Amino acid sequence: MTRRVDRWRRAASKDKGPVGCVAMKRLRVDSNSGEKLACLSVNARGVIVQLQVQPRASRNELAGVREGSLKVRLTAPPVEGEANKECIKFLAKLFNIPKSSVEIIQGHKSRRKSVLIKGPTLEQVEEALRRNLGCLHDSEW
Repeated sequence: MTRRVDRWRRAASKDKGPVGCVAMKRLRVDSNSGEKLACLSVNARGVIVQLQVQPRASRNELAGVREGSLKVRLTAPPVEGEANKECIKFLAKLFNIPKSSVEIIQGHKSRRKSVLIKGPTLEQVEEALRRNLGCLHDSEW
């Protein structure tokens, strides 16, 4: 795994682009409606995002897409639901929606979580991720 990440960092530093863009470019999938991230799916209630949460980080941030999940670093410890609360708060701010529109539907006690985002469309979620990971061009996506 370390070797793969180092390769992404080297590729990103050569292109002077952020690491997240390179990681997402490698993990995108094709569908009938175009390209989308492997960590995103849609159901009748909203957009489902697959997350890999890293608690006790130095700051709250997105760290790219790895192994089919959006990696999120959070400052909160994984004790008594603190990381889950921080995750909901972070995603609500990221997508500019109320906290009540973000729901953890799977993985309450795990680092891998499925989160339901109610309100924004798949395209709006992708655009917010693109903005916050620094991917400015569709060719990088």
